[in-house]
Amino acid sequence: MDKKQNLRAFNLALKWLAIPVLVFFVLLAIPIVGNLLVIEGAHWLGCNTAENDIHPCQFLEWDIGELVSGYTVDAFIGGAANPLIAAYAFLAFIRSFIGAIWLLLLVSVFAARELRRKKSMAKTPS
Repeated sequence: MDKKQNLRAFNLALKWLAIPVLVFFVLLAIPIVGNLLVIEGAHWLGCNTAENDIHPCQFLEWDIGELVSGYTVDAFIGGAANPLIAAYAFLAFIRSFIGAIWLLLLVSVFAARELRRKKSMAKTPS
């Protein structure tokens, strides 16, 4: 069996796990695009996006009110702080239960792929 075919399933699993989450957080980091995504998403969730205070906003049992408030205020300066707020959002995601499960799956698939790669390299005659 070819080495690349041997690892194809693992590579596909890594792509399906990593790319959607990373693309989402990269979009949040882009000025104005991230602001529009978060503010529109908050409206869709029925959250208050007034700038006068931080209002609670639940998403998957996670209060994102602080992030929504940050993106709402940041919209007035053209999204200049979006990369910092997106990094904060990513760290908050990793600390959440769903983020921890995602990271555990990602690391598990990567470790399994590396074990399979080393095993296939050991079988290949020099």
